[in-house]
Amino acid sequence: MRGVILIALLVLFGPAPAVSAPGELPELVQRETAVGRFIQRRQLPELERPIVSRGRFAYSAGRGLLWLIEDPVESRLVIDSEGVYQDGEPIRGSGAFGAIRPLFESLFSGDLAPLERDFGVTREAGEAGWRLLLNPRGERLAGALDRIIIEGADTPRRLVIEASDGSRTEMEFADVTHPERLDEALIQAFDRAR
Repeated sequence: MRGVILIALLVLFGPAPAVSAPGELPELVQRETAVGRFIQRRQLPELERPIVSRGRFAYSAGRGLLWLIEDPVESRLVIDSEGVYQDGEPIRGSGAFGAIRPLFESLFSGDLAPLERDFGVTREAGEAGWRLLLNPRGERLAGALDRIIIEGADTPRRLVIEASDGSRTEMEFADVTHPERLDEALIQAFDRAR
């Protein structure tokens, strides 16, 4: 579950696509901040119905990523240059974070070369937006992921992660904005989650 959240944060808080002509894949533009809402549906092979969670997220180039789950259970996850924290406790020894962190760093920097080194990337663009299909290349990622689908227009709107264990996570993003700076409540939430 945490690895899924990391990928979603990568997509949401990384560079946003610039406007391009229909049929062309937009170039990425570095963003200093992003805030918005999410709905996450995780379908596990052993369950009939998906697990659904809702919440808010925030990214600040100077602070890192904040993932606030509000429903069904409140939880806070922070990913920054010093590590990963959930509800104020450091998360140590998670292989998923080690596999995903370089992906996040690639998108945050705007340097997609590492992304293309770790994933086979298929780009699609149309009048309604763009789509990236990411297929893991190495054993480490391929052991955890079958593929990732990212769809968007001016910002990412949907992320689908199909895992090797048969699980599928779909995230929809709404109300994504890029304020000049985060408000005080979000800054405090970063501090409380660390």
